[in-house]
This record gives sequence, structure tokens and C-alpha cells, in this order.
Amino acid sequence: MNTDPLKLSPRSETIVPIASTRPEGTALVVHSQILQGENVRLGNVVNTVKQGKILAIAINTLEEHITIPLLNIEEIEFEEFRETSTLIAINTDEITEDTHRISRIREAILYRELNAEESNSLWKVISEYPDIFQLEIHSLLPMQYSTKST
Repeated sequence: MNTDPLKLSPRSETIVPIASTRPEGTALVVHSQILQGENVRLGNVVNTVKQGKILAIAINTLEEHITIPLLNIEEIEFEEFRETSTLIAINTDEITEDTHRISRIREAILYRELNAEESNSLWKVISEYPDIFQLEIHSLLPMQYSTKST
């Protein structure tokens, strides 16, 4: 692999190699981070080690060329990507089907003072996320809060 320093053009995003001794085919996550003071930022990337390197995006924030040394994975923030460690859990016992919810929300909302654009935006949000709207005011519990006494 070429070991020459990397030259980044002014105010640019450049694909840069990052040397790695990790086994071929290992998936790595490079976290967004700043290099060389505030001048260069690496973007978040998930990539696989091929031929002893991974590729990432380096962003030069200056109005001038910057030269940086070849990057090594051990010198930056990263972790091995393990897809199996990411879990999404849904409790299906709590999901109830309410086919009339959107129409009940529409009936409950006073929209006389909305113009057409506002009304359309509101219905789009209601249709997409009907479960975030509370229908029964009496079932909202009061919040506990504290006050400072002097």
C-alpha cells in the first residue's frame, strides 16, 4: 500500500485509505471525529477491510490544501461492526389494532383556524403517526414537579 501523505483539496470531501491490520473481510465502524485540530473531520462509515485497508471520507474544512499522514485504524476511533449485537424488540402484546383511531383524532382536533397547507401537513402527521396523539384528555396524568421556595 502507498504510504505517501494524503493531500486534501480546500473545502472538500476526499475518500482516503485507512491502513488496518484487522483480518480481511472484517467490518469496521469509523466514528465521526476531528483530526489535526479543527481542520479535518472523518465522517461516520461502515466499511470492510480489503487489502489491508478500509476507505473513509475525510473533510477538509479550510480554504487551503492540507497534507495529512496516512491514517492507521489503530490511531482513530473505531469498533468492529457486529450486526447481531443490534436488537430491535417489539412487544406484540401491547399492540392493539384501532382502525378508527385516525378518524377519532380528526374529530377531536379543532382545525377551523388552519389554512389548507397547515391542514394538509397536520393530516399527514396524523396519518403517519396516529399513536402519538392522546384521545382521552381525562386519562392524561398530571406531572409531578417541584417549586423552589425561598
